[in-house]
Amino acid sequence: MTRAFSESSFTSSPKTTTRKPPLLPQDVDGLVKNAKAASKDERKEMLNALAQPDPRSGATLGDKYFALLDDNDLDIRDAAVRACGNMNEQRAIPKIRTILKSLPKHSFDSEAVVMSKKAFDEEYVHGELAAETLAKMKDMQALPEILNRDTLAVSWSAIIPAYGASALPQVIEKARSHDSRIKALAQQTIISIHDADAAPQLQTLLSDSDNSLRNIAVLALSQLDSSEAILSAEFAYNQLDENGKSYFVEGCLKHCDHQKAVKYLKLFMSSSKPSAQKSMVLTNLANSFQSEAVPYLEQYLNDKDDAVREGAACQLAKITGRLYPYSENNSTRLYESDCRAIQKLKQKK
Repeated sequence: MTRAFSESSFTSSPKTTTRKPPLLPQDVDGLVKNAKAASKDERKEMLNALAQPDPRSGATLGDKYFALLDDNDLDIRDAAVRACGNMNEQRAIPKIRTILKSLPKHSFDSEAVVMSKKAFDEEYVHGELAAETLAKMKDMQALPEILNRDTLAVSWSAIIPAYGASALPQVIEKARSHDSRIKALAQQTIISIHDADAAPQLQTLLSDSDNSLRNIAVLALSQLDSSEAILSAEFAYNQLDENGKSYFVEGCLKHCDHQKAVKYLKLFMSSSKPSAQKSMVLTNLANSFQSEAVPYLEQYLNDKDDAVREGAACQLAKITGRLYPYSENNSTRLYESDCRAIQKLKQKK
């Protein structure tokens, strides 16, 4: 029996836990027909259904979506793009690349862009979706197109991690840009690539002449959820600036054994680093060690740096539910703290 999707199928009704059957070719035809005539809300629901075929669907369903990539209704086309990505429909890649290339390379305020703001925004939505889909399908030929579009730079950190470590060489080149905005967004993208295979490439950056790239490499290694990854930066510790050292210590607190973490905690806290970075390290100490952090935090209640004392008291308040004066000579400062945990405990007294 042939199933048919009617508009009434998408009107509001009580939610059930019944699993929807996978889309069949005739279902796609029905959804497309009804979506083009539906109200705004119903149309949105139909388009979402259209974009989510069973990834195991056969070639016949793939043919349907492949044809819809040329549909004049751009919302239908976008649903087909999403569906092809979900099905990993490789035949669709050239057509999706064409959609990506239609997106202007430069931002709207650039003299190179001659179109209305509305038209630009519409092109951006379609181009961003094309980029996301191509990255999901790991189309390496599309990567330069994505990176050469400053328009997409704000989305790089969300799009490019789908490529994994294979994208790193090209992203690193962008991170050397003389354009401070592009450089910062590329560096954020490096941090967002949580792929264990990225470790060797990140390790080479630890000796880079660009100080900011060295710091980013340490931070990215600390995101890989591996003691081996963060400890691969140990050799470079003394050559790192205060930011790089704080990233390394925070990584050790998250992933290294107790002895190694405490060693670098004490080394960092005994240095003349900015108090804000020391406070952040104490936050990571508390988050990583929980109750085991208490004796170490108590040591910093009498630190010469007021911000460090306050940071230690704040973390102790979170862990123990108790108020700790910062020092014998500075106990009144406790009641001026911006720390929410301290303020909450103070209100209970």
